[in-house]
Amino acid sequence: MKRTKEDYPSFNLFSVVGTWESINLNPTLIIYRNDKEYLLSIIYVSETTKQASPATYEVQKDGSILKHVNHEEDVPHIRDTPSLQ
Repeated sequence: MKRTKEDYPSFNLFSVVGTWESINLNPTLIIYRNDKEYLLSIIYVSETTKQASPATYEVQKDGSILKHVNHEEDVPHIRDTPSLQ
C-alpha cells in the first residue's frame, strides 16, 4: 500500500523547534532550522561511559523520510557541551 499525503496530518515544524528532553534524559532531541531545512538531532548518552553521541537527520519536505546527515559540528550546543563524566 502506497502512502499518500492524506495519510499524514500536516503540521508546522516551526511549532516543535527546540530541545526536548525525556524524563530520564536519554535521548535528548533537538529540532532546529538550518537555512531552509529542518534538522533533528538525537543525543544518546552512554550509561557506562557517560559520553554523548549525537546523530543528526534532515527532515524531508514530505515529513515522512529522515536522512542521516551526521554533521556533529552543525548541532547547536554540542561543541560547547562539557563531557558528562
